[in-house]
Amino acid sequence: MDFYSSMIFYGIISLLTALNAECSVRSRDIRAQGFFACNAVLIPSLTAGFRYGIGTDYLLVYYPEFQNLQNHIHYHSRMELGFVLLNRFVIALGCGFPVLLFLVSFLTILFVFLGLKQYRKKLSVGLGMLVFMLLYYQLSFDIMRQAAAMSIEFYALKYVTSRKLFRFSALTAFACCFHLSALILFPVYFAHFLYGKPKYQVLAMISYAALIFLVLNYNRILYPILGGIGSLRYYSDYLRATKSFSFSIGVFARTVPFLLPGFLLRRELKRDSRMFLLFNLLIMGCIFRLMAYTTIYFTERIAYYFLIPQIVLVPTYCRQLKERKKTWIGIAVFAFVFFLWIYDYFVMGSCQTVPYQSIFH
Repeated sequence: MDFYSSMIFYGIISLLTALNAECSVRSRDIRAQGFFACNAVLIPSLTAGFRYGIGTDYLLVYYPEFQNLQNHIHYHSRMELGFVLLNRFVIALGCGFPVLLFLVSFLTILFVFLGLKQYRKKLSVGLGMLVFMLLYYQLSFDIMRQAAAMSIEFYALKYVTSRKLFRFSALTAFACCFHLSALILFPVYFAHFLYGKPKYQVLAMISYAALIFLVLNYNRILYPILGGIGSLRYYSDYLRATKSFSFSIGVFARTVPFLLPGFLLRRELKRDSRMFLLFNLLIMGCIFRLMAYTTIYFTERIAYYFLIPQIVLVPTYCRQLKERKKTWIGIAVFAFVFFLWIYDYFVMGSCQTVPYQSIFH
């Protein structure tokens, strides 16, 4: 496929996924619900499985790793146990690398879909899935393991607000089987009183100020801490400074359009502890994202765990703003989502997913 064909292709896949996700929750027939739900998960998963050579780490990391595990019985992988076991499972079945890609994507999309369904009374599940497809789907071609971990943690947040520590811990452990960085969300369970309840919003604001200080001084604080912990030393390079911070249009486009509507709708968000928690996580994600403007690209990966609530908040904004007769603001927010999709993946070529290439060519 050429550049424009790839853009149309990804757009169609995103729309079909979103349409099926919406139909799965709107249909009253159980069989139809199952049919549309399966389509919503299978369409993007098969697209990811059928790809060839695209995604920055496809040929550099994941395919060589699969070959090493396939050809060397005693090969010791540096990757997390769950991902290694999934590789070995696919190999034991006599299947090839595309099956592994499919299964990882299937796991990722499944937990995103199940996570969005939790909020179906508050938002359009289809619109939430579309936001995911535009912001994170092509990203998942690159950061496969972390994308799976992110989706599991996104689903697991339901147990933070319902105060079920064992289930949240179990899902966090499962997420860590794919990417150890999932541990970064575990403290959120114990900080729920601070970020899930409006009662302590002053303390929350103080914590944001402290977090901003930490982020702007991460090279002297966070970098040595990670570097001193054996299991996390590999991730310490994510915090290696490369430049000084400077404001740019990118800082604005990736933060303000997603935060401002939340402040406008703060009264509505406060009524639902789940939404209030997600908005506070988004604030932290935007703060963490500041590090991406002073370090290597990988730093932004830390922020993704806190930014993924965008897929819930954007459709929530759209519905709430429509009720306030301010639909144009919701349209503007989604326009920024669409702009970031075009800019990141097609203009800047992030994650190297364009042009789309399949195993059939």
